[in-house]
Amino acid sequence: MAKELQKLRAELYRKRILVDLIQIMAISILVGVIFFTFATEKSLTPLVVGGVFFVASIVIAALMGRFKQPSTQEIIRFLDRAYPFMEESASLMNSESSESSLEYWQKEKILKLFRSKASEIKIPNDELKRAGTIGGLWLAISLILIIAKPVLNKSFLQSHQETNKVISEGIERPDSKQIPAV
Repeated sequence: MAKELQKLRAELYRKRILVDLIQIMAISILVGVIFFTFATEKSLTPLVVGGVFFVASIVIAALMGRFKQPSTQEIIRFLDRAYPFMEESASLMNSESSESSLEYWQKEKILKLFRSKASEIKIPNDELKRAGTIGGLWLAISLILIIAKPVLNKSFLQSHQETNKVISEGIERPDSKQIPAV
């Protein structure tokens, strides 16, 4: 297999991992900030919860195969779809053929084209851009929650205190009638 094909595989692998890590990190920060926002006392709990969520997300992603290496076939399909100069023959770069066959000559032609244009071949960044956008959204929501913490905590504490007051005093119903003793 061509060295350039291996480089494309490695680049796609790095981008996949980066996409997943950006998303996991941003959502973990959001989870930690949500716990921080509604924490009534100063503690390390939000930090621990965010960290545990991050580690658990990484483990789950790894178990689900999110960090797997792209296959050579995946790269070959990408080259055939995205680069017309490959003439739908990228799969020949990964095949064995005898020197006298037409397939061998086509393979040599494709390898020569591939090597000459290897610098033009780029793995698309669409998923990376989308992950950055979504990660930025989660971080923006986190920032808004941090800024709104005093207001949210005040209303949360007031409603919590009112609830405790009602529970401790007991609930009296004005329309309830007492049953006379017999």
